[in-house]
Amino acid sequence: MSTVEVLAEVASRTVREATSQTRADAATELLDSVGCMIRGGDHAISGEFLDYARSWHPGEDTEAIAVDAALPLEQAVVLDALACHVDEFDSLHAGSATVPAAVVAAPALHLGRAMGVSGRKVIDAVIAGYQVIGTVAARFGGSGLYAAGWWPTSTFGSLGSAAAAATLLGLDEERTCHALGIASIGSGGLLAGDRLGGGHYLSAARAAAAGAAAALQAKAGVQASWKALDDPARAAFLGSGSDPFPAPSSTAVVSECVTKWYPCARPLHAVVEALRSLRDRYVDLSTITRVEIGLDPGVLAFVTDRRDVAGPTEAAASAAFVVDAVCGGHEAEVGWFREARLRPSAPEVVVEALETDGPDTAWSARVRCRTSSGAWQEVAAAPRTDADREGVGAKFLANVTAAGFDTEAADDLRRSLVDLDDADDLGFFAAALRRRP
Repeated sequence: MSTVEVLAEVASRTVREATSQTRADAATELLDSVGCMIRGGDHAISGEFLDYARSWHPGEDTEAIAVDAALPLEQAVVLDALACHVDEFDSLHAGSATVPAAVVAAPALHLGRAMGVSGRKVIDAVIAGYQVIGTVAARFGGSGLYAAGWWPTSTFGSLGSAAAAATLLGLDEERTCHALGIASIGSGGLLAGDRLGGGHYLSAARAAAAGAAAALQAKAGVQASWKALDDPARAAFLGSGSDPFPAPSSTAVVSECVTKWYPCARPLHAVVEALRSLRDRYVDLSTITRVEIGLDPGVLAFVTDRRDVAGPTEAAASAAFVVDAVCGGHEAEVGWFREARLRPSAPEVVVEALETDGPDTAWSARVRCRTSSGAWQEVAAAPRTDADREGVGAKFLANVTAAGFDTEAADDLRRSLVDLDDADDLGFFAAALRRRP
């Protein structure tokens, strides 16, 4: 059985066996994703892509989610997938080290709206898409891919998008396998080592559009090899040794995702929690002059301690900016990271590989802080998880009101997504979206 066939079966089974909690988790993921899209709509990188898209395709009539703009369907998917992740605020699946929302939410919502399907079908698509990207990225190394120069979200994102689109289109097993085969042939996703910038985010956004296109192509009869994720991919990612396919998780990936409560690189969330714990102990963070941070070596490929950054993308990946944000009480503010400007009193920050006696998880951190008196404080922490994700609604409202929605319009949009599983179509969602300022 090829990997593509396993993925097709896993997607179908996960949708078929989805519990009411799984479906509620999928709706929560969409709620968080749309909030991130709308908040990310006025990011400079989103604006740059919008200018590009308009220069190629003026006068088209597909409504984007992130901004009030009409674009061709494919370009709208790219823009909204880009906006979803550009502030590093969308959720994470730690087991595969991917951000499924960045590649699944936009194609599911756009294709679902264009096709006039029920909200239940869109929820099915989200469950299937998340399951496929989480399963395949974990199979080929998850977080270990970063050290080898791959970004798993982009590398395997088209497969998640293809699975979501195939579910919406109602493709049979054979055509779903062809959709995944087409998507797998185009897998890429290199991780830039020097500068992330717009190219980094566009990589995942284009994967989102490519996966949806793969499903549409398969529906039209296009065929592809089902073996690209076997011998070629195994040799590329895992070496040529024996490699039995691990048993896919029995838990739905969409239910394993964790919400990001701070708009910065995920490994730095543990740093935020460590500093917040010191603040809770009544340590005056304004007196901190130096911070030494230990992180798992596997995440050092995309986390820095740079003080001179090119823009908001690099600021969100810099421990220096994250530390300064917490010390100033700005850790949850998208706008602060977009400013990419350290305060004059920002502490000195050093990031190094985690010592062997520190926390043993890839997302944890050990933090040592020196205050102006010369005293040192040390604390270890892991990222906040909040398994029940009760705060997602408040995060969503904060994001969309910051983007200009009034409170009533924002709440209507929230309800349209929370109740999506029971909706006949996406009409209420579309109507609520049109109430943007």
